[in-house]
Amino acid sequence: MNNPILGERFLSRAEVAKLSNCVNNRELDGSAYHIRRREFIKHSTGVIAGLTLGFNIGIDRVQAAAIDASPVINPFNAWLVITPDNRIAINVSKTEMGQKVGTSFAVIIAEELEADWEKVDINFKPEMPPFIHRNTQLQRLTYGSTSVSTWYAYCRELGATAKSLLMTAAANRWQVSESSLIVYQSHIYHLPSWRCISFGALVEDASQLPLPASVSLKKSNSFRYLGKSVPHKDVRRKVLGEEIYGIDMRLPNLRFAAVKQCPFVDGRVVNFDALLSYVPEGQTLVSIPNGVIVTASSWWSAQKTLDELPIEYDVDDDAASFNSNLVSQILAQGLNEEGQQLFNKGDVTAAFNNADTTLEAIYEVPFLAHAPLEPMSCTAHVTDSKCRVWMAQQGPEEAALALSHELGMAIEQIEINMLSCGGSFGRRVETDFVIQAALASKATGHPVNLLWSRPQDTQQDWFRPAFAAKMRAGITSGLLEALTGINCGQNLLQTRGNPVPFDILASEGFANLPYNIPNQNIRNNSVQLPVTIGFWRSVGHSHNAFFVESFMDEIAHQANYDPYEYRRYLLASKPRELAVLDKVAKMACWKRYHRPGYGLGMAFMEGFGSIVATVAEVSVDSESVQVHQLWCAVDCGQVIHQDGATAQIEGALIFGLSACLFGEITFREGQVEQSTYKDYPVITLKNMPTLHIQFMKNTHAPGGLGEAGTPGVAPAVVNAIFSVTGQRIRKLPLSRYLTVNKE
Repeated sequence: MNNPILGERFLSRAEVAKLSNCVNNRELDGSAYHIRRREFIKHSTGVIAGLTLGFNIGIDRVQAAAIDASPVINPFNAWLVITPDNRIAINVSKTEMGQKVGTSFAVIIAEELEADWEKVDINFKPEMPPFIHRNTQLQRLTYGSTSVSTWYAYCRELGATAKSLLMTAAANRWQVSESSLIVYQSHIYHLPSWRCISFGALVEDASQLPLPASVSLKKSNSFRYLGKSVPHKDVRRKVLGEEIYGIDMRLPNLRFAAVKQCPFVDGRVVNFDALLSYVPEGQTLVSIPNGVIVTASSWWSAQKTLDELPIEYDVDDDAASFNSNLVSQILAQGLNEEGQQLFNKGDVTAAFNNADTTLEAIYEVPFLAHAPLEPMSCTAHVTDSKCRVWMAQQGPEEAALALSHELGMAIEQIEINMLSCGGSFGRRVETDFVIQAALASKATGHPVNLLWSRPQDTQQDWFRPAFAAKMRAGITSGLLEALTGINCGQNLLQTRGNPVPFDILASEGFANLPYNIPNQNIRNNSVQLPVTIGFWRSVGHSHNAFFVESFMDEIAHQANYDPYEYRRYLLASKPRELAVLDKVAKMACWKRYHRPGYGLGMAFMEGFGSIVATVAEVSVDSESVQVHQLWCAVDCGQVIHQDGATAQIEGALIFGLSACLFGEITFREGQVEQSTYKDYPVITLKNMPTLHIQFMKNTHAPGGLGEAGTPGVAPAVVNAIFSVTGQRIRKLPLSRYLTVNKE
C-alpha cells in the first residue's frame, strides 16, 4: 500500500523500467573521501525539523571549544537542511553580486546528493557560528574569485554525506543492504521490492545516525548537474522584480539618508554646527568623520538639502594641490629606484651581456573606479541593545566586527542580513557605507536606508591604484634569454596596516610568470600617494597583464616571430597552458586571418586558479578605433554551471574592455574630476563587440572565473592596434590617443 504522506510507496512496472534506464551506467567512484568527524556538524531539533548538516572546518580542538563557549550571533546557520516535506534548503554564506554563487553551490551539493533540482532552494545568510569557516580570510569573504574553488570539495562532501545518511536510514527501515538501493531525484529506490521513499520521509531517522567515517564521490561521467546549464535559482525572483537589493530594503518608520563626503583626497568639515540652521524641519543632519549625512522622509529630499548646504572643509595644502601629473611623476621616479626583489632566477647580468638585442619599454595605467550599477547602499536600525543591518556587502563577518568597534557594542549584539548586490567588482569589500548607515540610525533613532548618489559613488571610491612598469628583455638568436621588470604603485596590503614583507597583489601576474625564461629579475617599488585604494576586479593582474603581455608582443616582433608562435615556444613545457593558447588561436583563425584594415592581438594570463587566452579584433580608421570581436579560451578546471561560467567571462571581458577604452580617474586640485557615467563611461550596446567563449573540458579542481577574463583584454586590444598601425600604446586608456568608435 502506498503512503504518500510518509513519502513511501511502491513503483509501477513502467516506473521501474524508466528508472532503470535513467540510472544505467551511473556508478559511484569507489575511492573514499575521508572526513574528520569533529569538522562535520549535524543538528536536529524540534525547531528545525529534519536533517541539517554544516561544516566547522579546519579548527583545532582549542579553537572549537572557544567558539562553542562564546556567544553566538546567529544561533544556527547550517549549509544544508532537508525537511519532512522533501524540500532541500542550501544556505550560502557568500554574497550574490550577479555571479550566481548560490546556484553554483546548489549545483555541487545537489549533484552528490542526487537531489531533484526543482526541490532545491537557496538562502543567503552570513557565515556565523557554529558553522564558521576560519581557515583563511578568502574563504570568509566573497572576493578573489575564490567562492567555488575554496568550497568545491567541501560542498561535494556535504552532499555525499547527506546522501549516505539517507541511504543508511532507508536500508535500516526496509532491512535491506545499501548496495541494493538507488538514489535519484530526491528519492531512494529499492528496485528488487519496487519500493520508493522520499528524502523527507527519512530525515528524522537519518538525523539520529552517526556520521559516516568516509563517503564516496561520483565519477564525472555520471554528473547530471555539474558542467550543465540547469535553471538559475534566482531567475524567477529577478524577472518578477522580487529580488531584494541593498537599495530596496524597506522597514516601518524608515528614514532615507543621503551622504556628502569631503571632495578632496583628505579633509574634514569645519562648520557642522552652522549647517544645522540650513536643515529643514523633519530632517536630521548627522556628522561623520569626513562629511555629513542628511536623513529625510525621502532620499530625494535628503539629497536636495545636501546639495544646498554651504559646507566648508579644512584641507591640507598638499592635498589641495594634488593632481594626476604628479602621480605620473612619482611613478616614473619610482621605476628608477631599486625597489624590492620579488623573483630572481638565473644570471640576468650575464644573459644581458651576451644578448644580441635588448629591448626596453615603460607602461602606465591610471586609477580606476568600480562604477557598479547600484551605488553603495545599506539599511541599519540601531537601538540601545542591538544593531540590525541589511546590506549588500562582501564580508558580513568583517562588517559585524567593524560595527562592533564603531558602535561600542558586543559582537553578539550585531545582526547581519545579506541582500543581493547590483554589482560590486571588489568595491563592497569595504565597510564605510555600512558604518555610515549605522551612525545615521543611531543619531536619529530610526531605521535608515542610506544610498550614495552616483557622484559620491564615483568620487569616494576605493580606487584601483595607478601603476607603472619598466621592462627590459635580452634576446639571443631570437630567443628570450633574460627579463627584468619593476612595477611601481601604492601597496594595497600595506595601506591597510598589514605587516607584509611585500605586496603579493602587486606581484601577481608580474613575478614567476608561466613562460620559460631562463634568467629573470622582477622587482616592486611601493610609493605613497594620498589616494584611497581598494580591490578592483582582478586586482594586481589587471595592470600586470597589460605590462607583461604588451611587452611579450613587443619582444616577439623584435625577434621577428609571430606573437602566437613566440608564446608557444615560451609555454612549450606546459601542455595545459599550451592547449588554451592553441584553442584561442584556432577560434580566431589566427594563422589564416587576413582582413584588410583589421588586426588581431593576443594575450595570455594565468591566475585565480584558471588559465585564459584572449584574442581581440580591431579596426583603426582616421584615428578612431573599434573593437569588433573578442575570442576567449578558458581552462578553469571543472566547470560548475555552463551558463553561469559563460556569463562570468562575458562580464569580465566587457569590464576589462571598458577600462581599456575609457577607464581613468584623474585628480585636479585635490579632487576627482569624474562624477557620473557621462565622464566615466562604460561599454554600451553601441560599442559592444561580438564575444566568442569556449571552455576546456577537464575534471581538474575548479578555478576562479569572475576576474580571470578581465586582465587579458587590454593587452590583446593594444597588440591588435599595433598589428594594424604599427603604433605601440603603452599608457591607458585608449581614449587618450584614439577616438572610440561608438557606432
